[in-house]
Amino acid sequence: MENSLVESFSKQQKLSLITLMRIISNGSQDKNKVRLQDKTIREQASFLGLSFSECEDFLNTLNPANLSTSFKDLTNIQKDFAVSMVYEILFCGVAPSERDYIIAENSFSKIANIDSDDFIRRIEKIQSMGNFFSK
Repeated sequence: MENSLVESFSKQQKLSLITLMRIISNGSQDKNKVRLQDKTIREQASFLGLSFSECEDFLNTLNPANLSTSFKDLTNIQKDFAVSMVYEILFCGVAPSERDYIIAENSFSKIANIDSDDFIRRIEKIQSMGNFFSK
């Protein structure tokens, strides 16, 4: 299932997701956390089948107006997957600050068309699943 879920994303969507994660990560004020997040984002890019140079090229040639169009046709499971990938960078090293949450929430709302309430519901679902499986 994992591979079929990853394969359900177009290359454009994968590159856009990595870009979204970088935007969220760059909002953090904790430079040590940013370094850990960068490492995690590189690992996630690789997991998605992307090279870091592809991600850099995409970012450098990005038309910001086109970024949100990559997210408009995501299914619910793809949205859950995207939020879970961002969840991983939010909790990278230490718990996220309120500022980190707000940046992630606003980024999803403005870029990925996932409103604040939906984002929070998905985060809570991920946390609930984590709590269930950690018992």
